[in-house]
Amino acid sequence: MKLLFAVSEAVPFIKTGGLADVAGALPAALAKLGVDSRVILPKYRDIAPKWKARMEHVTDFSVAMGWRRQYCGLESLTHNGIIYYFVDNEFYFGRDAIYGEGQEEGERFGFFCRAVLESLPHIGFYPDVLHCNDWQTGMIPTLLKLQYMHLPSCLPDGETDAEEPETKQQRAARFVEKAVSDEELMEIFERTYGKIDRDPRKAFKKTKVAALEDKKVRLPKYEGPDYLLVDGYNIIFAWDDLKKIAEENLDAARGELIKRMCNYQGYAGCELILVFDAYKVKGRHRDVEKYCNINLVFTKESETADSYIERVTHELSKDHRVRVATSDGLEQMIILGNGAMRISAAEFRKRCDNAEEAIREYISSMK
Repeated sequence: MKLLFAVSEAVPFIKTGGLADVAGALPAALAKLGVDSRVILPKYRDIAPKWKARMEHVTDFSVAMGWRRQYCGLESLTHNGIIYYFVDNEFYFGRDAIYGEGQEEGERFGFFCRAVLESLPHIGFYPDVLHCNDWQTGMIPTLLKLQYMHLPSCLPDGETDAEEPETKQQRAARFVEKAVSDEELMEIFERTYGKIDRDPRKAFKKTKVAALEDKKVRLPKYEGPDYLLVDGYNIIFAWDDLKKIAEENLDAARGELIKRMCNYQGYAGCELILVFDAYKVKGRHRDVEKYCNINLVFTKESETADSYIERVTHELSKDHRVRVATSDGLEQMIILGNGAMRISAAEFRKRCDNAEEAIREYISSMK
């Protein structure tokens, strides 16, 4: 079994309380039982120079944080037979204290959560158990389930079974089966903090829109066309038929999605912007083109589709009604904060299917 401990502190490197003691002792105890245990934590300024001198640089990469990308270095050392990885970012962790940064704490350890998941393909270590500790690592299970499960880079390419090779589809299914479900998360929450009291009467309370209508408050009227932004690869891997095509040929899946978006735009009449992620392509410049009746965007190097959509949404929502189609949970929250409306991948699929059916019926009626 392979196990990776994600912690905010660990003995003997940095300590404020009992968490560091557990993170320093438990991996070593499990290693004696034959478990391949490793630990990943932030590289704080207060880590003693003697430990920093022993660290070896593994790699560096960038981590998407909202509308920007942040540098992330990864260093390692072996202590008492345990490999420790250190996430390096001076802006977040080169401070006088490891905790106590007020409102920035969420961003600091949100970065750490993403860095842990982004580091896996770089270190070539794919744990059977990703052990999260305390609130500083609390977003890792949700990020893993919502944003990283479909990425080929999170699947171990070289891993095979002793008797017969394991296919990429089998590896993907095995990883998905290990994802924490919403029910499991709720069970863990209630076991830790107690039963949640749900008031069924709240279901009959009026929504904000209904309350505004009662008060005869005028809702904003937008000038110009409605906009729909579509996170291309996110939709491809969220729709089963396109995902199946992508497993054989990603270009073919992309072409099929483009064709469907052209049909949907013709039916819905909105300004449709289809965005594809190309941030890992070296030397890539952003490519924006008009294809048939839609706007096609390929992001530039070091620019994710998420960051492009978030930035454009923020600008367009000032004067236009904007919707964004994506299954990315974190991106959906940011979209709502920017004043736009979100459409889940499942809901968007229903709308596209309805549009295709309406188009077919119209064509049949013309014969």
